[in-house]
Amino acid sequence: MPPTDDAAAEREFVRRARDGDQEAFDRLVLAHQARLRAYVARFVANGQDVYDIVQDAFLDAYRGLGNVDPERPFGPWIRAVCRNHMYDFMRRRCREAARGREAQAALLVLAERDAASDADEGADERLAALRCCLGELGDRQRDMLSQRYVQQVPLKDVAVRINKSAAAAAMLLMRLRAKLQECVRRQVGRAEA
Repeated sequence: MPPTDDAAAEREFVRRARDGDQEAFDRLVLAHQARLRAYVARFVANGQDVYDIVQDAFLDAYRGLGNVDPERPFGPWIRAVCRNHMYDFMRRRCREAARGREAQAALLVLAERDAASDADEGADERLAALRCCLGELGDRQRDMLSQRYVQQVPLKDVAVRINKSAAAAAMLLMRLRAKLQECVRRQVGRAEA
């Protein structure tokens, strides 16, 4: 079953696939999968993720064949389906990474609070570095971190308190976390040298 570039044949495959002909759909997959993989690979580094995204797009396309106009080219439609799956994948990855960064920052802030209240046990290098780095922040920045990660104030409420949009508050928090992480790395690096 070689892929076809003939528009009339492709329209016929779409019609037949809409009527439940699995072989016709297989021909559409063969005709478009390499281009879709190449397209997704421009944005997604992991090869297995590329294959998964394209496969999910074809599964979704198969379920949505009733929405396809057989008189219109199939390629742009399947590419849009694939693009949407790729964007969903990227959004999920970004959310997962953000949750990981938020959790890390929360642990650092909570660890600093715990280390300050239990000084008899002493703090390890990272906590000492974090304490130093937190001391370099302004009161407003420390307060914002405390509200969000220690007091667990919802982001939208933190934003209202600092008179910013939720997106702006999220960006400020992200920058503060990055600044703290970089500062801790520098401090620990100095201590090891």
